[in-house]
Amino acid sequence: MRRKFWIGITLAGVIPIASLAQKADLSGTWNLNLAKSSMAGAHPWRDYRLTKVIEQKGDTIAITNISVNASIVNIP
Repeated sequence: MRRKFWIGITLAGVIPIASLAQKADLSGTWNLNLAKSSMAGAHPWRDYRLTKVIEQKGDTIAITNISVNASIVNIP
């Protein structure tokens, strides 16, 4: 009986702690690292730039791609 009591107390303490966990938030600005990137087996043109802006509001995520000189690497 005493063991069941302590198991119940332990579980009662764990459940509220789990509900305090932070929610994932991907918001931010992400830039392509040309030195570490390869596209179709080759590194992209040195003047090519790609930035992704990610905004998360609640359950909605918006991703905006901003590219410079995309036509150089044949990206329409």
